[in-house]
Amino acid sequence: MTRVLLLILTMCLTACASNAAKDAAIDYMSLYYAADGGNDLLVAALLERGAPVDAPHPDSAGPLSLKAVDFNSPLQAAADGGHVEIVELLLKHKPWVDHRCCDSPAALGMAARNGHVEIVEMLLAAGADPTIKSEYGKDLPDGTPLDAARYFGHDDVAHLLEVAMQARMAATHKAH
Repeated sequence: MTRVLLLILTMCLTACASNAAKDAAIDYMSLYYAADGGNDLLVAALLERGAPVDAPHPDSAGPLSLKAVDFNSPLQAAADGGHVEIVELLLKHKPWVDHRCCDSPAALGMAARNGHVEIVEMLLAAGADPTIKSEYGKDLPDGTPLDAARYFGHDDVAHLLEVAMQARMAATHKAH
């Protein structure tokens, strides 16, 4: 029954495509909730409809767009929840991979904190910055994704991030 209702909602959203700023803010928030809930069918429909993968400009639709800017991104939500297929779908639409809202970690930090190896690999391949510091709770108030992976005991993720950080440092030194 739930799948039928989601399919009907998906068809309605697809049929009601609009480019208005208000609709874009609504679509962005809808995309966030679909990604957070792991609903790949709805994520795909919203992306097909043209839902933005990045937050709208705060002034584009008044209070609605201002509210949308206060959300984590759909990519962060999918990475946090371990929704591999949704992360893959979103990355095809070239989102800002290092988006952060408030003090929350970027998608890479969320995936690292939760030990989602495949998502960490995808985000690194998409250019996510492994050096961004964020808050991971009161015991880790200012750490990198590597710090989070180590703190939460995800050795396989920590290894991936160590290699990525070494490669990043080597490329930086080579450029100078």
